[in-house]
Amino acid sequence: MQTIKRVTALSTTPIAKLTEFRNLGHKEPVGLLRRVLAVLDRHTYGLISERRRDPGLAKRDDILSLIMRAQTEDGEALSDQEVRDELLTLILAGFETTANSLAWSWERLVRNPGAYDALREGVRSGQDAEGHVERVILETMRNRPVIPVVGRRVQVPWRLGDFGVPAGAPISVSVLLVHHREDVYPDPFAYRPDRWLERGGGTKASAGESGGGSGRDEGGRRTVLNPGPTSGSRSAGARAAAWAPRWPWPSSASCSAQWPAGSIYRPSIPSPNVRSIEM
Repeated sequence: MQTIKRVTALSTTPIAKLTEFRNLGHKEPVGLLRRVLAVLDRHTYGLISERRRDPGLAKRDDILSLIMRAQTEDGEALSDQEVRDELLTLILAGFETTANSLAWSWERLVRNPGAYDALREGVRSGQDAEGHVERVILETMRNRPVIPVVGRRVQVPWRLGDFGVPAGAPISVSVLLVHHREDVYPDPFAYRPDRWLERGGGTKASAGESGGGSGRDEGGRRTVLNPGPTSGSRSAGARAAAWAPRWPWPSSASCSAQWPAGSIYRPSIPSPNVRSIEM
């Protein structure tokens, strides 16, 4: 971890910018970047090798162990390099989504004191505490997705309803709009963690429950699919569970006075295609 911290700190220096320019046009890292990655890989592969020898690997629930136990539909495990790629992606890029999800969770709870009261009492009482936390995180990610749009490039000709998409065309999928469809989530603009009780409690095919799965990205590289509560949401949930019982929040009455029900967020640039979002 110290090696990763040093590499991350180095990436913010002016010399890192020069290294980026040096690597433009190269498919593989060259120069200083190559040497830095070699140091990082030495420690990372050492950790992976040590974990593979751990006799208790099957019982561990940390993210590295979950990635190592993930299998494809054909029953294949990820190689050391694939595990390394997944792990570094989560460590170097995954913390931002976790932090943002937590921040949005507290924002949603302050604006919806009833949901906060239910979370606090559920965690304090110990009755389905984990379920209360998971439902809050899931509803926050639905209501305020950290990544509102994802992009993909079509590999083969594809048809969606009346639209034909040729191979090679870039497409974008709005996660935000899907999460606010009335036919998928009734009363979609309301923040109601308990809606996940009606939907079976949360994600079903997650790595935490089924051991995970993997597929391939557009470059042919295998990737872990649907880590669900084992990655960002599990990390956010653990922190929310720790903070919820003792966080010095104001009372429900003062929350309601500060954030009146029906507060509206309106886009700064008017557009006929963008709806106002009720907070």
